[in-house]
Amino acid sequence: MKQALIVTDLSFGDAGKGSITDYLTRRTRAAWNIRYNGGAQAAHRVVAPDGRDHVFAQFGSGTFSPGTKTFLSRFMLIEPYAAFNEEEHLRSLGVRDAFARLYVDPQALVITPFHRFANHLREAARGSNIHGSCGIGISETMMDYLSYSERVLFAGDLADQSVTKMKLRFIREEKKRELSGLIAAFWGDPRFTQTIGYFYDEDLLDRLALTFANYSQSCTVVRDGRLFLAQQLAGDETVVFEGAQGVLLDEWYGFHPYTTWSTCTPANARTLLQEIEYDGVTTTLGLVRTYGTRHGPGPFVTEDDELTRLLPDACNVENDWQKGFRVGYFDAVATKYALAVAGGVDALVVSHMDRLEEMLHWQMAVGYKNIFPLSYLERFFTVEDRVVRGIKHVNAPDLAYQEEITTALGFCTPVYQEIESRQPDDYLDLMQTVLRVPVALTSHGPTARDKREHYHLW
Repeated sequence: MKQALIVTDLSFGDAGKGSITDYLTRRTRAAWNIRYNGGAQAAHRVVAPDGRDHVFAQFGSGTFSPGTKTFLSRFMLIEPYAAFNEEEHLRSLGVRDAFARLYVDPQALVITPFHRFANHLREAARGSNIHGSCGIGISETMMDYLSYSERVLFAGDLADQSVTKMKLRFIREEKKRELSGLIAAFWGDPRFTQTIGYFYDEDLLDRLALTFANYSQSCTVVRDGRLFLAQQLAGDETVVFEGAQGVLLDEWYGFHPYTTWSTCTPANARTLLQEIEYDGVTTTLGLVRTYGTRHGPGPFVTEDDELTRLLPDACNVENDWQKGFRVGYFDAVATKYALAVAGGVDALVVSHMDRLEEMLHWQMAVGYKNIFPLSYLERFFTVEDRVVRGIKHVNAPDLAYQEEITTALGFCTPVYQEIESRQPDDYLDLMQTVLRVPVALTSHGPTARDKREHYHLW
C-alpha cells in the first residue's frame, strides 16, 4: 500500500516517538524513515524485542528493521561528531550498515562545535532564567542561517574541505565577535576554560573539516533533496515521517520563550509531500502520554509534585541544560490547542498505558480556572482564532501573542475530571470524547510487542 504515516508529538516531547516509529516501521515494513524537523538533540529510545536498546538521534528510529533507510530532510540539523558516536553504538548492537542506509538532503544545516559552545555560554549567562536548551547548538545554528544565509555550513558543503574550512572560520569569527562580552565574563571560569580555548585553536578547523568530510563519505548526501524524495516515494511502499520534540515546544506556536527553534507541527512533513505531489494515502498520528511531562522550564499547568515522585523516568533525568523532568496529569486543554495548531490529526497514539496503575488518581484536566480575564476555560485561542473572532488584528504566527499565552498560563489551575472506574478503556474513552479524535494505537511497554491496535489505519 502506498502510504505516508506522519508521527507528531502533541505535547512537550517525550511521548514515545522512537518506540512508535519502530513499531510502525516493523508493522508496515516501511521502506523509509524521514526526519522532518529538529536535529541532533533528538533522543528517541527504541528497545527491540530481542532486548537491544538504542537512543536514536540522527538515524531513523526504524533502523533496527533491516533494509529500512533514513532520509534527513532539509528541515533537519545534523551534527557529524554525534552521528559517528551514534553509529558506533548501533554497530556494537549488530547494525553494521546504518551509514549505508543514511541519506541526507544537501540543504540540511550543520551544527558546528562553535554553535554548541555559544549555546553553552548564552544559557549559562541566563542564570535562573534559562530557556531549557538541550545544549546542542540548535538555536545558534538557526540564528546564523537566518542572519548569514548561504555563508553557513550545509551538508552539501562537507565533501569539499576547503569550503568547509572557509565556512567554519567565518562561523568561528562571528561567534567570537558576538560573544566577546561573555567570553570576557567567563574567562578564568573552570567550567568554560576548554570551551573558550577552542575559539582560539587554529588546528581545530583542519580536524573538523576532515571529520566532516568523512561523514559525507560515510553516508550519502544526495544532489537534490526534492528530486530524490520524489523518486524514492514513487513506488507503492510505506514511508514513516518521524517528528522530533513536541507541538507545545514549536518555534511559532509553543509558549514563548520556552520553545525550540524548530517547526514541531506536521507542517514540514506535509510540505515535503506536497512538493513532490505525493499521491498515496497520508495519515497523521498525534502522540500523547497517559500523563503529562515536561523536561525543563516553562508553563506546565497540570504539574504535580506527587506525580513527579511516583513516575520517575529513567531516560529523562536532570542535566546541566534542561534541568529537571516534571510530571503532571493529562492536559486536554493544552492538547486541544496542539491539535488546532497542528491542523488536526487522523488518530491518537497513547503511550505509557502500563504506568496508569502507578497513579493514585486517574484524572485529566478538561478545563482551566482563574485565567485572566475569564474564570473558566475549556480551550484557549490560537492566533488564528483571534483573527477570525476579531479579538485582535495580528499576523499569524505572532511571538508576542505566544508570550501572552505563556504569561496567562502562569495564572491557571487545572479543572479535573476523574475516572472513578480505574478501567483503562474508560480512561481512553474520556480522552477520545474530550478531544474528539479516536485512539488508534496504545503502547503498554517499550517494545513493538507491547503495542495494541484499536482499529486498522495502515
